[in-house]
Amino acid sequence: MQTRFFAIYLRSRAVFGRGKTNTQRKRHVISPLPFPRPAAGGPAPFRGPAAGQSGPFRPANGPRGPRDARGRRPGEETTRINQQIRVPQVRCLLPDGTQLGVIATRDALDKARQLGLDLVEVSASAVPPVCRIMDYGKWKYEEDRKRKEARKNQSRTQVKEVKFHANTDVGDYQLKIRNIRSFLSGGDKVKLTLMFRGRENAHKELGEEVLKRVCADLADVANVEQEPKVVGRSCTGMLAPKSQKGRN
Repeated sequence: MQTRFFAIYLRSRAVFGRGKTNTQRKRHVISPLPFPRPAAGGPAPFRGPAAGQSGPFRPANGPRGPRDARGRRPGEETTRINQQIRVPQVRCLLPDGTQLGVIATRDALDKARQLGLDLVEVSASAVPPVCRIMDYGKWKYEEDRKRKEARKNQSRTQVKEVKFHANTDVGDYQLKIRNIRSFLSGGDKVKLTLMFRGRENAHKELGEEVLKRVCADLADVANVEQEPKVVGRSCTGMLAPKSQKGRN
């Protein structure tokens, strides 16, 4: 924006000059753009390629980075199919698993066309590469579904934090114990934190006893990963859920 206004300023000085009256300046009409306006009906001046187009100043959208040994950039599809398989020979498998042996890639493609399926490279590291005739769209859908199911079944352990005080009331203490049991039953770890305030710093052993009592009350559902320990103005500990075998 500053460059554009500076160009307009320089152009106005070149046209108007110095020593002209206001009446003389009003007679001059200049373009507010730093580049000439196109003639009526003529092509617009070139301002570089539009977004998403390739050109000398803007590379095409898509994965960037160095290519690997197979000529693929990071983020590109790694499974080669049909005409993307450029090796002279492949070890071909039929949809039912029957082996056709090592045949020319052109013959494997012709066989896949006859069956109305795709030739998919399933093992690129083998010599020659192993390819299978299958429905690539259906196979990719099944692979994505299996990957999502595996990700869903993965246990994601989180660390929940529960804070105490040295003079925690009985009702508040029982509520925190129930919350910790709920966290442990969900497979999460629990970090116990107790902060000392004011005169409590003179009796830190009382806070440590509170966390030890918490560990004792939860011994049936939790393992103590870190014993309560006083560090500065706080006392911390860590609980982890017991396995089902340990509970039984």
